[in-house]
Amino acid sequence: MNTHVLPLHAMTRADHLVHPEEYSDVRLDSPALALFTDFRRHDPIVIDGWTRAVDAERAMRESHTRLRLVVDHDGEFLGTITLDDLSERQVIRRVAAGERREDILVTDLMTRRSALKALSFDDLQRATVRHVIDTLSSHGERHCLVVDFGHHAIRGLIAASDVARRLHMSLQLDPAPTFAAIFAVVHDGREPTPGRAVGGAGSGT
Repeated sequence: MNTHVLPLHAMTRADHLVHPEEYSDVRLDSPALALFTDFRRHDPIVIDGWTRAVDAERAMRESHTRLRLVVDHDGEFLGTITLDDLSERQVIRRVAAGERREDILVTDLMTRRSALKALSFDDLQRATVRHVIDTLSSHGERHCLVVDFGHHAIRGLIAASDVARRLHMSLQLDPAPTFAAIFAVVHDGREPTPGRAVGGAGSGT
């Protein structure tokens, strides 16, 4: 039987992981859906609300994620939690108020769903990337949920760090940029162009 053995090669430090967004051009006039993480295609990254805050912070750092959706034991959405919410400063504030560090849970520090604002999926389908940046810049947020209000379905998420990365903006991504920072770059006359390096480490969602 004829065989053909392929050679194996040593890897070098120059070899790097590639991601789909590196090969898809996104510009300010691109459809906003190009930057949308669709939960119909990608499972949302969730965390149980009764997870201890110290464990949640460690897990998010180890998985390189800055935001998780908080759910109850039945998988129902309760709110969002970010690394900023889980920061040492926030924990110390509660400890100073008399709580024990090990008793502080994700539900104690999360942003509850009643306090969250979201983009409409219907609006997003008609919008451009520029529209999203202009809309969210005044809120100083790093993430925004997208809801299909007709079906009462949380359809997805848009992250400022993803927007900056896909537009090849020279923004520091650690800490993650806000939509306001992206707005400032866009309206300062420095239009992002494909191929520009992104400063800092990737943030994930």
